[in-house]
Amino acid sequence: MAFIRSYICWLNDSQKIQFTDFENLIRDAEFKRNRELSPLALEYLDLQRPLLRYTNFISLRSTLIRMNIFLQKEVMDISGLNQKGFVGFVNFLEALGLGKSTIEVALIYLRKYLEWLGDIKKITIEFEKHLPKARYSYIKFLSEDNKLFLKHIGTTLRPSTCSDYRGSLVWINKFLVEKNISITNLNRSEVEIFLQWLQSKQFSILHRRKIIINFRAYLYWLNDHGSISYDPSSIIKSNDFPKRPLHLPRHLPREIDAAIIEKLEKSTDIHHKGLLLMRKTGLRIGELHSLKFECIRKDSAEHFYLKVELGKLNSERLVPINEKIVALICEIQNISIANLKIKNKITSVPENLLIDSFGKHANYTRLFVAFKEITRDISSAEKIVPHRLRHTYATELLSAGMSLTSIMHILGHRAIGMTLRYAAVVPETMRNEYLLAIERINQVYKIPKIQKPVPIDEDINMKDFILVLKKIQDNPKYNENKSKLRLILKRMHRLQSEIDSIFLKK
Repeated sequence: MAFIRSYICWLNDSQKIQFTDFENLIRDAEFKRNRELSPLALEYLDLQRPLLRYTNFISLRSTLIRMNIFLQKEVMDISGLNQKGFVGFVNFLEALGLGKSTIEVALIYLRKYLEWLGDIKKITIEFEKHLPKARYSYIKFLSEDNKLFLKHIGTTLRPSTCSDYRGSLVWINKFLVEKNISITNLNRSEVEIFLQWLQSKQFSILHRRKIIINFRAYLYWLNDHGSISYDPSSIIKSNDFPKRPLHLPRHLPREIDAAIIEKLEKSTDIHHKGLLLMRKTGLRIGELHSLKFECIRKDSAEHFYLKVELGKLNSERLVPINEKIVALICEIQNISIANLKIKNKITSVPENLLIDSFGKHANYTRLFVAFKEITRDISSAEKIVPHRLRHTYATELLSAGMSLTSIMHILGHRAIGMTLRYAAVVPETMRNEYLLAIERINQVYKIPKIQKPVPIDEDINMKDFILVLKKIQDNPKYNENKSKLRLILKRMHRLQSEIDSIFLKK
């Protein structure tokens, strides 16, 4: 039955084949008999249907139906739920044979429904102490304009970016409903209230900044489509955005880096070999996971490159590699093929580089677990995470003298400002460049030193030099220059007499 459910979910999500009677696959008979829902629950489901994956929508509907059955049994209205009622509902779900994780998911869906009742329908129910909080909001209330906006940006932006916009719109709507403010007539004073309200939620600076940026983009879209008449730039100003904190890249100390590399090199696990490749090439962990089996490229000069697929910034690149890294990649390829042979799955060259011992594409989460295994016995003042391998690689290149522009292209940065952060964590490089610059400056502005006069020896005379010149003059070899030598000798005699007169007077 679970496989049938999964297959139908896939048909709904990927092939867009809708099943209206999917709940028949759920086993409890009472659920099948009683599917009546209140008008409020039906309205909420209609709002959530276009926003949720089919499996999530079915789980939401199942939760609301079971809550309705429980309320009917207890002869209770949903507005009268209290601590006893929530405990009774959990016991009711356990009696149906649902697992612990399934019950927890159901309570999260119930919490979101009750939040909607309180925010939109003004039906206040105390549930904070009785229902778990979701780390990620599965169910979000969005207006029709919100949906059109998300559909519009979905044509040009990545799904993850659209998800960020969706989350921001949820908080914006929550504020507007809570303060009873209409976005059509939004003014500057109300925006200032929003900024204060947002700060009270104790979000990080980056999260608040993202929500404000997305809010302004949404207002611009509304203005372009004639839904609002005011200029968004007049009510959301540039100084409303919190200053972005400048965090330095956290490279690993040399002794910790060496210990991690040693452990990774000794291991034969495919995940550890992948992490070693990540350390040697500066890949992000998502880029490592997405590497294709045939990822090595060669140019006309027989130089090797690693082909990195679309990554965080939605761009692919070629990373130069040496023969040692080529050998490491070949070793990973051999391990992957061996893992496929063990499971009798080897039919052709696999699509992905990392194939685990089960003959499947290595699990993304398993890479984090493998890194944690390697660093478990290594103590560090700061938390050691896989991304620090990338920071260490970049810092190592900068310390070795590579230019920032080259490092920018290797790391896949789109702006030099992202790479400039690494310059701040290589003090020895900065110091060497500073001393060299100071030396050059001193050479440009250097004042020539005045040479001290050489003290004259009072015993110096030119008689010996005159005798040498006379011998040269008598040499037949210099017959052509005899006249010149004669003139020089006359000058030397005159100079000698002047020197003698000076010293004799003294």
